[in-house]
Amino acid sequence: MTAALHVLLAFVLAGAWISTATWIAERRGSRIGGLLVNLPSNLLLSLIFMAVLRGPEYAAGAAAAVPVGMGINSVFLILFIWLVPRGLAFATAVSLAFWFVAAAVTTRFPLTWLQSLVLYAVILVVTVWLAERVLKVRTPEQKKKLFSPLQFLARAAFAGGLVASAVAISLVAGSWVTGVFSTFPAVMTSSMVILTLNQGPDFARATAKILIFSSVNILVYSHIVVATYPTLGVVPGTLLAYAGAVLFVVALRPVSERLA
Repeated sequence: MTAALHVLLAFVLAGAWISTATWIAERRGSRIGGLLVNLPSNLLLSLIFMAVLRGPEYAAGAAAAVPVGMGINSVFLILFIWLVPRGLAFATAVSLAFWFVAAAVTTRFPLTWLQSLVLYAVILVVTVWLAERVLKVRTPEQKKKLFSPLQFLARAAFAGGLVASAVAISLVAGSWVTGVFSTFPAVMTSSMVILTLNQGPDFARATAKILIFSSVNILVYSHIVVATYPTLGVVPGTLLAYAGAVLFVVALRPVSERLA
């Protein structure tokens, strides 16, 4: 299979995965749907395709950059929480502008896994504190308004485009750059836009707060990938990493419900 076909396949699989998870979440409720949506999806497929095209060591190197990328995403979300009462377009534009600037700076200064993890931990504590104590985000009652077919397709295109782009970049860039880019908040952005339009700004803000906290499970997944891809291979490493993420999300659920 050529590299172009790998990129196309990544686009199709990622789009189908995310749109299906969203469909299940909407129809089966928060217990099953929340579990699916919070699990690694874009990153999982990105790392698998990177491992196929560039080798397990390259994918593990990209996974080592995930904590920094998720730290940037946490700031992206807190900016959205702060700014969305002033307008959806304004909040989205400013948050995305920050992400691109922060990612551009980060890609020029690669960190070790430990440095990346410490930076993420600091950002996590600060952003959760800001959302909970300063911005005082609370969850309002959810409206019974289903996602439209167009919104499903848009979300699938966001997700598919992100994974396909990350796979394409992996063909020409170093693992650190690819790893940071693989965390681009395409699904987060589409989720915030759709939730704001369907449920209102307050519900989107509350969801963003939970996404900041639950992003820890992405680090669990990436850490297991870093440890297992070079030694055990892609398939065992992916299965172990996903199992670890599932167990972590289940264990984290009572805490996230209290935050809501």
